[in-house]
Amino acid sequence: MDTLNERTAALETNAKNIFHQLDEIKSSIGELHRLTALCEGIMAKVSGLETKLSGAELRLKSLEQAPVEDLRHYRRSIAVYLVSALIGALAGALGNIL
Repeated sequence: MDTLNERTAALETNAKNIFHQLDEIKSSIGELHRLTALCEGIMAKVSGLETKLSGAELRLKSLEQAPVEDLRHYRRSIAVYLVSALIGALAGALGNIL
């Protein structure tokens, strides 16, 4: 009888340990669900930041290109002014000769 009672007590202790471990596992699973939700929120924010950064990159590229376009415009303008001045000088010289 003693061995039966001892075995029953040991089984009850093991059952309590198993249920305690199950409670810890359930708690861990709940924490994993919360962490997963937080990670999903972080990923959503990161993708939003990525979109904003790509837009900022496009604006920066356009700002970098603006001085190049201005320089091209000024070069064209100077060339037109020099050619116009040369043509005007030649026309004036021809007018004085004739």
